[in-house]
Amino acid sequence: MNQDEARRLFNRECSNEALQDGVVAAVTAGGIASAVVLGLNKFHTGFRTKLGVSGKVALVVMPFFFNFVLRSEHSISACRKKKYLLQESLKAARQKDGL
Repeated sequence: MNQDEARRLFNRECSNEALQDGVVAAVTAGGIASAVVLGLNKFHTGFRTKLGVSGKVALVVMPFFFNFVLRSEHSISACRKKKYLLQESLKAARQKDGL
């Protein structure tokens, strides 16, 4: 495996990990937001009458997408940091060995 193939494999693993983390965060946030909006719609007359359908949908969808993007970005960042630290430790080991 050459360096280019290794980079592609590492990037693919980082992307898959970020996607999984983002989906878990999004589903969690979407579930909580849905439950809150459903409860407010059922038990709060002002919320039910003053806020339209688009506002209620936005209150559910915005946390869903925000948490997906935020968690995915943090996961990608952590993966890149791991890659950088691994490269630096390999470079230091090579310099120590005189290669």
